[in-house]
Amino acid sequence: STLSPAYQRAGQNVGVNEGYLVGACSGHMPTRTDEQKLKFQIHLRFFAALALLESIEEVPIGQIAKKYCTNRGLLQSLQTAASSYAGQVAVFCERLGSELWDCCCLIYK
Repeated sequence: STLSPAYQRAGQNVGVNEGYLVGACSGHMPTRTDEQKLKFQIHLRFFAALALLESIEEVPIGQIAKKYCTNRGLLQSLQTAASSYAGQVAVFCERLGSELWDCCCLIYK
């Protein structure tokens, strides 16, 4: 297995099968039915999350591109989109205010 046990558990929690990921990377991606398309999208998001995680861990972008068989431009676009989304979430949380945010945190505890 190429994924760490922690990554395997995280993937399993969202419905990812490591064997499917390997097949998808090799170009074997059946997407004829809606169910197959949904399965592919779930795996693609997880794959992108793994690449972003390596980016956050400051792995050189060329190394990430090689590992995930993609180009640097796609990874840079993914980083930009993730950064923009994180900024939007930060502003949203800030506007919630601390009292409302504290209530939300209590709900999840």
